Amino acid sequence: AGAFLVPPEFSTEIIENLRAKAVVRQTGARVYPINTDTIRFPRVGSSTVGSWMEGEDTDKSGTDMSFEQVELVLKEYAGLWYVSNALIKHSSPAVDTIIKDDITTTLSLAEDLAFLEGVGGSQPLGIYNYPGIGSTTLNGALTRNTLLDAVSAIQANNAEPTGWVMHPRVKNSISKLVDSVGQPIFYLDGDKSMVQKVPETLLGIPIYLSTQVSVSCDSSGNLSGGSQSYVLLGDWKDFAIAQDAGAALELEVSREGGNAWARNQTSFRATIRRDCAPRHPASFYKIEAVTY
Repeated sequence: AGAFLVPPEFSTEIIENLRAKAVVRQTGARVYPINTDTIRFPRVGSSTVGSWMEGEDTDKSGTDMSFEQVELVLKEYAGLWYVSNALIKHSSPAVDTIIKDDITTTLSLAEDLAFLEGVGGSQPLGIYNYPGIGSTTLNGALTRNTLLDAVSAIQANNAEPTGWVMHPRVKNSISKLVDSVGQPIFYLDGDKSMVQKVPETLLGIPIYLSTQVSVSCDSSGNLSGGSQSYVLLGDWKDFAIAQDAGAALELEVSREGGNAWARNQTSFRATIRRDCAPRHPASFYKIEAVTY
């Protein structure tokens, strides 16, 4: 009968939303801060070639070097949000700090998804859609041989893979692979007593997980229209990210912009400018249409 006299307690800690994890920067990709909209990388297309000659008086011949260019042009991703000034004044914990943290995460995930699956045009062209990337369309579950072939394809191009990127569901299916007598193929750090755990590396190469990796790929490798996924493998030190040298993220706050003054609100505006490209497409490989 006296329950109304017992006030509830409120924690000053807020339970944050469960968000995906950004992975591309974790892989060791190279970041280039630039002061203009564009950065160009000259690249050797082909090296010099000579030949063994017969006799001293034979004309010498060779193939000249050729050169190419990789160009990154910054694209803009931005958002604008409004918050009541009364809420900012009275909230505990401070709602403006919560909003700023959430905006930072939102933009971080937006760039990460563009690095992986961007379609070009007004956004970066992601590694999945980049021309010249080696690939195989699996249309089935991953096998050990498929994974080995991906590693071999990169090594055959004189590169060394440094990381796998995949959805957690795909990693789970890999951890369940067994041999002809039902024994697990992959163990955690080689410890056979830990077979129940999902491996942290695959063929000795680190695994990076992102729930932003599409799980709706179709049988042709398109990123929508089906229920399959994909796996990326590459030498991620060979992946270039261009960004504004002035500020990796611009976050501005105003009480006067737009309708903020009339509505007694504060506006938060955030902007990032990014582009990306593999320095060498041959350093990357994708396995499309993976059943998990």
